[in-house]
Amino acid sequence: MADAVLIMQALCNPSQYVIAPENVESADIVNKGDGITPLDALAIQMININLLNESDLPVTSEELISFMN
Repeated sequence: MADAVLIMQALCNPSQYVIAPENVESADIVNKGDGITPLDALAIQMININLLNESDLPVTSEELISFMN
């Protein structure tokens, strides 16, 4: 859960919360290559509550939505 919170904090206040450069690629798990977005935080939360498996990563935003249904 801390990873999801850090992503949201870094997106909202990037001058105070920084994701280390070596972790940026690992955090970009939804629509790989578009950078870190709130959807990446959502995917991490979905893994935490077993709606998504790490083995399913990376995913597209459409696939993420389908896992919620």
